[in-house]
Amino acid sequence: MIKKIYLSLFFGLTLSGFSQAKLKISSVEVTNTDVNYLTYVRHLTVPFASQSGATWDAGNNTQGKTAAQIQVIVTAIKALETDARQKEIHTRMSATPTEWFDFTDVSHAKDNVKQRLETVSMMDIFNSPNSRYGYGQVHAGVPYSTTAALWEKGPRVTFFFRQKTDTAYNAITQLCDGSSVTKGECYGAIVACVWWGASRGMGQAPFNQLYSGTKALNMDYRWSGNTSTRKNVILAVDAGEAHHVPGDWMYLSNHNYIQVIRVKEFYKKKWLLPRTKQTYYWSGENALYFGSGIYEGLGVENKTTAAMRESLRNAYNNDFADVISNKGKINGVLVKEIMFGNDADTKIIWKHVKRVKH
Repeated sequence: MIKKIYLSLFFGLTLSGFSQAKLKISSVEVTNTDVNYLTYVRHLTVPFASQSGATWDAGNNTQGKTAAQIQVIVTAIKALETDARQKEIHTRMSATPTEWFDFTDVSHAKDNVKQRLETVSMMDIFNSPNSRYGYGQVHAGVPYSTTAALWEKGPRVTFFFRQKTDTAYNAITQLCDGSSVTKGECYGAIVACVWWGASRGMGQAPFNQLYSGTKALNMDYRWSGNTSTRKNVILAVDAGEAHHVPGDWMYLSNHNYIQVIRVKEFYKKKWLLPRTKQTYYWSGENALYFGSGIYEGLGVENKTTAAMRESLRNAYNNDFADVISNKGKINGVLVKEIMFGNDADTKIIWKHVKRVKH
């Protein structure tokens, strides 16, 4: 059965407060207590490979133990929390002001943590040297393409690839496991990472059930009837930067970049170059939140929001230098240079924050 993250309104304090929480497992509000830690939280925060051994097993049965003895057990298990990203997943979930993260049981919550870790891990791999998934640049002689036999280029937009045969699990495995090379763009790369993370968090049979048939995976979100890019994500309620959870997918939008490159007059006046000579791909950056204030998207590694914003600001000013200097207008409004500081902060902003789920 497909499990969902449910959202609801809630008033309270963060996990660091006395007892409030935004995490619910098995219909239990997981507050900051030793009992809840041993019953629920440790399964999410301790690396899965470390969830065995004498220290871990001491938390399995505390019947007859005093509060002080239980505290000693909790402290010892917390020392096993060596993965900062995994720990932050729980911390950020528990700190959302009005949004519940609701899981049917411990296994569901744990699988969502795995899903998040696998999602960001695949983006890290995509950004490694000799990447299995990188940017196509038609003007530079690198066409959009894939060597994955279970995939094909989209009929509407060639860099939005789609499954053409076999099962969804086998298709996303082939696209991501290093057995093929794909040249696309940032949106498709994120979608592939989200599918990969979901397939690993859910497992083969549930993933194939969610994406049934031989052509279920389709990166083109605008294709009629396509819901495959939305089945493993849900819009965040508490979307502020302080509430991004590792594994979340968001988009840093670059002001009116899209509107500028759609003005035919700018090409006629040669203020912009045709696609055969330049690819304008700085309309924004699809990225995953990696934790510790760091974001990554395809070709964008280990960046803070400020660093990503600065990259987009410089790209906007460089790409549109001729439009700006010639006082080009969109609907009567001048296209202006984006200035460093508050101007950039208000024009280049995070949008469409999505939680990964299953």
